[in-house]
Amino acid sequence: MPNKKLEAFEKNGIVEEKILSEDSAVKLSSYVCENCVSDTEPFSASPYRGSVALSDILNIDKDFLRNIEEISKEYLQGEFEVIGITSHFKDKWLGAEEHWHQDYMYNSIAYDSPSNDFFRLFVALDNHTRNNGCLMSIGRSHNKLLEHEKMLSIHGHQKYRIKIPVLDQVYSENGVQYNEMRPGHALLFTSLTPHASCSNQTPNPRKALQIQIARKNIIPRSKSSLDEIINTRKLFEIEELNKRISKKKGDLKC
Repeated sequence: MPNKKLEAFEKNGIVEEKILSEDSAVKLSSYVCENCVSDTEPFSASPYRGSVALSDILNIDKDFLRNIEEISKEYLQGEFEVIGITSHFKDKWLGAEEHWHQDYMYNSIAYDSPSNDFFRLFVALDNHTRNNGCLMSIGRSHNKLLEHEKMLSIHGHQKYRIKIPVLDQVYSENGVQYNEMRPGHALLFTSLTPHASCSNQTPNPRKALQIQIARKNIIPRSKSSLDEIINTRKLFEIEELNKRISKKKGDLKC
């Protein structure tokens, strides 16, 4: 009997599964708000990002890792493991957008491994709706790395976004999927699945866990190679900020 969910995942590069009970999601939502915020939105105290220990999640939901392993076995070929967990916030009224990108642009910074060695689980800790910035994706566009450009985010970080003509093409072919979710549900997607999210202009916060899953024994970059990449990104950030400062100085009325 065909597995329709597996077929949909292979076709679109993304699939939804339930990974937590709603009660566990609510408890984790409170926990990350109180303990897992390291970055805030500019000019505010609103949470933006943080890191989360797997052991702390297991203290709240003992089946969490087992559920990840079961999802991995159902959809992925080979042995995989969790290599990182972060908390992601779109706080009420202020939560910022994420531009269209493919995760492999970031996976390849730290690792010298192919794109099919990386997958992401995006776990909703509250209601994710079209209005408060649910994750958007473009299906049937995950078979190759699309052309990106560098950009400076509103947080001052060098990021990547898919170029507009490329987005026009994949959108015309496949459209956009708005992945609204209930607390405890998760999206599994490939490192080449184009995705983004809008800003949150509502009174309803949107919180999530991002679980980075990678094939066992992936190859990390050498320290020298990683340092070079990180320094290049930081130089880009400095140069772009300096351009803006220079322009503002030029606009000053003497």
